[in-house]
Order: sequence, then C-alpha cells, then structure tokens
Amino acid sequence: MKKRENKRKCNSILLHRLHERFFAGAEFLSIMRRVVLLASLLVMSSCLAGCTDEARQNEEKNADDTRSQISAKVSFVDVFINSNTEGSSDNNSSSEVKVDSIQVIARTSSGSSNITVSEVSHYITCGVSELTLVTETLTNSTPSELDDAPLTGESVLIAGQTFQFTVQLQDCAAAVGDSLLFRVIVEGGGETLADLEFDSTTVGKSVV
Repeated sequence: MKKRENKRKCNSILLHRLHERFFAGAEFLSIMRRVVLLASLLVMSSCLAGCTDEARQNEEKNADDTRSQISAKVSFVDVFINSNTEGSSDNNSSSEVKVDSIQVIARTSSGSSNITVSEVSHYITCGVSELTLVTETLTNSTPSELDDAPLTGESVLIAGQTFQFTVQLQDCAAAVGDSLLFRVIVEGGGETLADLEFDSTTVGKSVV
C-alpha cells in the first residue's frame, strides 16, 4: 500500500512539474511570437515610411514642374497672314497663292516669371500622309514690341507683356483649305498649341 501511495505521489509531482514546464514553454512561445510580430510591424512601418517619403518627394517634384510651367508660358492673342506667294500647283496646270509667313501677337501669362527671348522656340507641323516640321527660335523671328521696337535674344519679357514676331512657313506654306499645328515652347516652362485654319490667303486675315 505504501509503495503504491509513494508511486502515486511521485507521479503527481512529475505531472505537476511537466504541467509547469508546459505552460512556461507555452508562455515563452507566446512571448517569442509577440517579439516576431513586433519586429515585423517595425519593418513594415519603416517600409511604409520610406514609400510615403518617396511619394511625397514625387508629388513635390511634380508640383514644382507644374509651377515651373505655369510661371513661364506664352499665349496667343492673334495670328494672321503676313505675306503670300504665288506659285505653281502640284499638277503645274494652274497657279495658286500660298501663305508663306504669319504674324503672331503673343503675350506672356500673367503669372509668368521673366522670360528671356532666347528661351522661346516655335514649331509648325503640316502634312497628312507625311508630316513636315518647321522649327525656329523666337530670336530669329524678328521679335518686337507692338510699337515695332525690336527685341533681341537677351531681351526679357515680363509677366503680361504683349509682343509680336514673324514665322516663316517654309515647307509648310499654306493654301486655301490647309491647316497647320502651331506650337510655342518656353525652355523649362509651358507649351502653347493652336490649330491654324486657312480659308483665305489674304494678308491680314486671322487664322485662329
């Protein structure tokens, strides 16, 4: 009887110790899981912070680019025919008049920072099946004030200033019914586009 009681006591003590060790181990595992989870959260928050910073930097860069374009832009007041030339038509059976230059009245946008004349370029695109591009700088386009006071490449255009210049159409000389795409671009700034429609070749006729 005593042996059985002693054996039961030993078994009870052993079970109790195993029980304590089991729960101690379970608590340890629970702590380790929490540590791993916390470490994962720290890594994720660090990545998210990096992504947020990068996104904010991109937004700031885009905002700076937009502000730069707004702060340097030229708009069109009017575009009209400056001169025309009588030449042979494609079939050489008759002659037709073509517009070979246009006069542009332009204005810097009211929010523009100062723009140097040499920073402005213009482009004429024509053709259907095969596109032709005529490019030139404002400096080489006889720029002037509205009172014909000449502007040079070093001249500075202030915000809201109106000026004029002449565009030679060259290979894009336009006949009645033709249309041209006209673009003016400020270096580091904005771009302005206009469709020029020629329903006449009369000098002084507006084409916008």
